[in-house]
Amino acid sequence: MANIKMATKEKISLGQAIKMDKNISQAKGNNQIHRDALIEDFSFQHELGGNVSATPYETILKTLPCYFNWDLEESCDEDVQVLVQCAHENLVSNTEMTLVPHKTMLGYLYVTQLRRMEDREPSTALSWFDQALSDNQLDTDRCSDNDGPRGDTLILLSNIAWVYFTSGRLDMVDKTLQKIKQKFANRISESQKAFMYGHKGICFAYFLKTTFEINIACFNRALSVFPCHTDWLFWSAFTLCFQKDRCYEKPFETDAKSVLHREEILYKHVLENDNNHCFAKAMLGNLFHNKGQYDNANSLISDALKLNRTLPIVAEFASIFYAALKNFKLSIKVLEQALEAWPNNTYLLRQIAYTYKEIYLLESAHDQEQNSNHLEMAIRYYDKAIKVANGHLPEAIINKAKVCKLMGNMVEAHRLYLLAINTNRDPYWKSVTYFEFGEFCEQHLEEHSDALKYYQLAIDQGTQYWCAKRAAHVISHLTLEKSTE
Repeated sequence: MANIKMATKEKISLGQAIKMDKNISQAKGNNQIHRDALIEDFSFQHELGGNVSATPYETILKTLPCYFNWDLEESCDEDVQVLVQCAHENLVSNTEMTLVPHKTMLGYLYVTQLRRMEDREPSTALSWFDQALSDNQLDTDRCSDNDGPRGDTLILLSNIAWVYFTSGRLDMVDKTLQKIKQKFANRISESQKAFMYGHKGICFAYFLKTTFEINIACFNRALSVFPCHTDWLFWSAFTLCFQKDRCYEKPFETDAKSVLHREEILYKHVLENDNNHCFAKAMLGNLFHNKGQYDNANSLISDALKLNRTLPIVAEFASIFYAALKNFKLSIKVLEQALEAWPNNTYLLRQIAYTYKEIYLLESAHDQEQNSNHLEMAIRYYDKAIKVANGHLPEAIINKAKVCKLMGNMVEAHRLYLLAINTNRDPYWKSVTYFEFGEFCEQHLEEHSDALKYYQLAIDQGTQYWCAKRAAHVISHLTLEKSTE
């Protein structure tokens, strides 16, 4: 609990928080700081009573700051069970005082619109919300010097009211709204708003993969009030990592250095507050790996494995690091140990498949008699990952297509690229797929006009993505070649 108390002693201005990220896009539209009207303007002024019909209840519910009013499913293309696994992983891995946002997310995932109506479980959702409320009460009791955690309370009660409404339990809707009115009749405080923005940032990290600028802006709002809050520092860094991987190609360009620098600072702040944060150690180790600082990377990744070697994100980055050093035996071992604890984790399955492909490529470079066993293992793990994710794992589908190309199965590779194009909703993965398929058409099918068409489609998904930038470069190069013929 010391982290929150320490945070109240040293506050920084919102302007300072924005200045720290001056090289990073903060939010949509001219870099304006994100503003959630449901948070900023919240004031419960509604009349309640037992005779109120369902329509006024819905009108009231739409004014509440909560998951149901944030359009979370708008661009999400992930399988619900994969998201549930991620939330459970976060419950195990987070060493910060509060688990409220992750338990709240677990509850919401049982009533999300990504589920069919008959698959929704309101009672399970309410159970997780109750657990989150218990944790929230502990947070409030321990934070005697501020009322920030009550911002989480408002989000939770608003979610609960929505679940009761969708279940037709209007008596409980009224009861929950009465609680909200009693606790939050007037405008909420700046400390409460900070917790709500921090909560929203974590919530968006699960769903809105295309709006990481808003995530960063939410965390900046929260950290401007509580600059030492470990959870928000970590998830802010995690979001920057996500942005970097989508917008910059490895090895990371000069333009990415400001993002890398800010990300590194945030992870170091996390570890200053909590030196046993294994997620932060693994992520910072991966960052040093990307910067070519292998000794620092090895030290941090080894520490993370000592803290918890079965956590998927720890095992994944350790495996990537060891594979880069061509220590494939250790890379596979780390993944297999984690898979014993998390047998259906799609990221572990995807990574072990990738590692087997890399083993094949290394061996084939030294041995003309190529052994296809490693490629068959890669296909097996990609298939399992795709099955677990119910097809919502574009990276696995694309990488399986690459393995099929290595095996000479161009028909199956062609089918997989089309499958990825037709099933993806995330514009980033659509851009990647269009670019990869453009290369496939150009290099393997020799269909140059189709290749140009798919390169252009990659650009159309968003010029900020690394694959779109590379597609533009390829189009320029091909156009120049044609003009000089």
